[in-house]
This record gives sequence, C-alpha cells and structure tokens, in this order.
Amino acid sequence: MRILIINQFVPPATPPTARLVGDLAEALTKAGHEVVCIGATSGYGPIRGIRRLWRDATAHLKISLAVLTAGRCDWIVCLSDPTGLPFTATLLARLKRTRLAHWAMDVYPQVAVALQAMKEGAVSRAVGKAMRHGYRGCDVLVGLDADMAAEIAHVSGCPVSVLPPWPSAINDAESKALPEIAPSARRRWLYSGNLGRAHDFATLLEAQRLIEAEGLPWDLHFQGGGPCRQAALSMAEELGLNHCHWSGYAPDDELLSSLLGADVLIATQLPETRGLLWPSKLALMQQLDLPILWIGPIEGQIARDLHATSHLAGVFANGDARAVVNWLKSLPAQPTRPTSDVVQMRVEQLRTAGLAQWEVWLSPARCSPLDPECVAI
Repeated sequence: MRILIINQFVPPATPPTARLVGDLAEALTKAGHEVVCIGATSGYGPIRGIRRLWRDATAHLKISLAVLTAGRCDWIVCLSDPTGLPFTATLLARLKRTRLAHWAMDVYPQVAVALQAMKEGAVSRAVGKAMRHGYRGCDVLVGLDADMAAEIAHVSGCPVSVLPPWPSAINDAESKALPEIAPSARRRWLYSGNLGRAHDFATLLEAQRLIEAEGLPWDLHFQGGGPCRQAALSMAEELGLNHCHWSGYAPDDELLSSLLGADVLIATQLPETRGLLWPSKLALMQQLDLPILWIGPIEGQIARDLHATSHLAGVFANGDARAVVNWLKSLPAQPTRPTSDVVQMRVEQLRTAGLAQWEVWLSPARCSPLDPECVAI
C-alpha cells in the first residue's frame, strides 16, 4: 500500500508526535508499504495569538497542497496538529478517494474551552461541528485512553479504538551511560516535561510548603519548560520555598537517567481536561518501577490504570496537598530501580505492540465508507 502520514511535525523534527510519526513510518516501510511523511513546520515552541493562527493556517495549506500533489494513496493517517487537522484530512481523503485514519492526541475544541483559551459560543460550536464532520469521515478513529475514546465517540457517534503513545526508543549509548544511583539524605520528587495550562503545579507547591514547614527531607524538582513555568516560579517565590529546584528540559540522552535518579515521578492534570488529552510523560514513567504521583481526576482512566498496574502509585485529587505529603512520608526509603536493559526491553515491547496494532488497523482488507461495494471487516 501507499500511505501518507500527515502532522504539523514529522522527522527530522524532534517533538513527541514527530517521533511517533517516524516510528510508524519506519515500521510500515519495513512491512513493505510505501510511506510518505508530510509536515508543515520545522520549528518547535509555544506560540500564541495571531502568530499561532497564522502558523496553523499556513500549515493546513502546506499539508493540503502536499497531499493533493503526492499522487495516489491507499491511506491517509493524521494526528491532531495543526488544530483542526482531522477536518482538513477528511476533505483531502474525499478528494483523493482514499481511506483515512486519525490518531487523536487531544480533543478540540473542548480542550481549548476547558482551558479558557477559547470562549464557548458561536465560534467553538462551529469548530466543533467541523471536527465532528472530520471524525465521521474516518475509517479508523483512535484515542489515547478510554476517557478520550468515550469523548470522541460521544461527539462523533463513531466507534473509537484506544492506543496510548509508546515511549521514545532508548538508544544503546543512553542506556549504557546510566549512572549508579547513590543514596542521599535528601529525597527528590520530580516533575519532568512540559508544564502546560492543563497541568496542576499549585498542589505540588503547596505540598512542598507543608514539607518544608515540617522539616521533611524532600526536594521538589521541575525539569522542563512550558507556558506555566513562570507562574509556578512566581508562586514558589511567594511561598518562600527553599527546596524547590528548576532546570531546563533534559537532553534525550540524559532523560532516562534523570528520571531514574528521582525517588518519585509526578504527573498532573486539571480535572476539567479529563478525556481531552493524555500526559505523554506517563508512557515512559510507567516502565520504571518508581512511585508515581498522580494529581488529577481520581475517577478517570489514568487513575484506574495507575491503581491497577502499580502498588506504589499515589492518586490524589487536585488541591489535596496534605494527602500528598502523607503519602510521600509513607514511601520506603530507597525505591527499587530497574536496570537500563529492562527499561529498554519494556519500551521496545510497547513500541512493537503499538506498531503491530497500526498494521492491523491499516489492513488492505479494511473498507472505505466511500466504497458502497465493500463489506467492512
């Protein structure tokens, strides 16, 4: 088959979605298919306002022109960036009379309304109608967890499969460079990655305030960046925290060692975004056997999965800082850490399973709703 994969970012760009695109393209090529990756932007970074609108509009145009001039294809596979891509992809699939698969990384415009980046009104309703049309034009719809699948199914009335993102592959040089973790008098709880508007930093900082008031040996580390980093820095200063530390994103070849050097790994999400996105940092964190602190919807799929897969997981509602502190105090002195070979094996197993599932979904036997003579499998 000939398959076009479209997304704002594709290799050699390095954002997480570009890496997923690259992995999928590589696997499908090895399976004997011809794969063309079509992207629109090489630069990566948070932009807002008119610049964001201009970037997204030009991205839709660039991707559309590239797809229309790319020749025949059997499938178009699209992710979620630029905003509204499933709608554009549906139009392109109809023009090329081909099948369409969408792997949703978020649910738009619901996530924008939830984060107050878009007002609920005529514009959001129009965008929602366009996205619903986009979903209904897909032969394959995939969400990142059961909550997201249910949200998209509710919007579209279509069946939605589930596949979380797999972690980025760990290269041999990175795994062999992992240092021995020396015991320390102070303990480290780590938030690594993007600190975006969908994430909760206030509960973490309030918990650190309680920790320092009690003289407990815990240091809170923020590793990464994001639009809420400055607000978090300001709050930490207002609280007068002495053991809150800040650093930039870890380089790819140092990320695993930085995570394994922590005593607790943190993921957060605001409750209003349940089912509208999925913190991609969890993909690797869940392979490390370390205690995971989840602050977010306690009845959601993420919380249920953490409870089911790890007896060390701590799941707490947003704002429940006292419970977080009590949980940290209850943890064993030294967590058991897996070897780099074990982590590498687990990551590769997840990646292989995810790619195999995509090969099933893109089976030549699967039918297009545009073909009335085809009986769906």
